[in-house]
Amino acid sequence: MNDRTGTGAYELGSVFARTFRGEDGTRALAYLRTLTLERHLGPEASIAQLRHLEGQRHLVNLILSLVRRGREGQPFDIETKES
Repeated sequence: MNDRTGTGAYELGSVFARTFRGEDGTRALAYLRTLTLERHLGPEASIAQLRHLEGQRHLVNLILSLVRRGREGQPFDIETKES
């Protein structure tokens, strides 16, 4: 695990799982999904709009991943493994 100094990255899954627990947490995550993952831009969208939405999607996916790992009791591993 690559724990960045001062971030407590190893414990972040638990933190996010607690933050988004219960009915309010479920509603907040659903709202974030609706705004980002379920949003589609038309062919008239500019490159800037596409990049902005992809950045939002990346952040929401990170949050969802942290929540899922925290609920499953798994540490959050930010390292990538190459073949």
